[in-house]
Amino acid sequence: MSAPATRRIAGLFAAATTFAVPAFAQTAAEGYSIYQFGTFENGTPIGAPACATCHGPEPRNSSIPQIIIAAGDPSVLPTAWAMAPMNQYNYTALIDANGRQGLATYILYPPAGTQPYSLFAAQSLDFGDVVVGQTPAPKQMVLSNVGALALTGVAIQANPSATGVTETNDCPATLDPQQSCTVTVTFAPLAAGTANAAYVVSASNDANTTVGPDTFYVYATGVTSAPPPPPPPPAASSGGGGALGLEPLLLLLLPTLSRRRPASRTDR
Repeated sequence: MSAPATRRIAGLFAAATTFAVPAFAQTAAEGYSIYQFGTFENGTPIGAPACATCHGPEPRNSSIPQIIIAAGDPSVLPTAWAMAPMNQYNYTALIDANGRQGLATYILYPPAGTQPYSLFAAQSLDFGDVVVGQTPAPKQMVLSNVGALALTGVAIQANPSATGVTETNDCPATLDPQQSCTVTVTFAPLAAGTANAAYVVSASNDANTTVGPDTFYVYATGVTSAPPPPPPPPAASSGGGGALGLEPLLLLLLPTLSRRRPASRTDR
């Protein structure tokens, strides 16, 4: 490999100073900036996009497997940076934990680096079995905009809906970058049976379209009565004397043992 190519790979994740790119990325947008505008150790720009040497135009593609598994996992990035020739630089010192989080988020969700991008904190809520007529404590799901621009026209819609499953939310119509809101789901079964539902983000400019709009699922079942309690554990034995234990057995045998005392010398 030529010296210029080696320097290009070695400087992939160095933070730019000449382009006023933040050294400590906290968002996918700033992670994108580090990815695009990295510099050599001396501050000389590599060129944009800086990391295309190993990734090409798609951050989730890479000639280095450790970079692929670093998507979404900032703790893995130092493993990738420890590989030659990148190991000649201390990238951990250049990019702190927040920066690694931003870079890992960008590698996992490249559109979030430049566009609005909705993301639920988890994929599902599970109420389990609930007795008809009862209402368990609500469950909550957090929605975040991990993208670089504001989400507009935000709405939470049921698709599909289920009887007894309802939601409220404090999500504004415009959700700014790196802002979050909360969706609260309640389940009050009206009849026995499965009541699974899903809730979808509806936004006019959401870039999260890889597998359709961002969605989380609700799993719940109505039952007519609570399941019976588990049987109590068997009573612990008080000793090695079978079901009665050793002490009760000795009490039963004591009169017999006292009558069968050994004969004295005078009795012989």
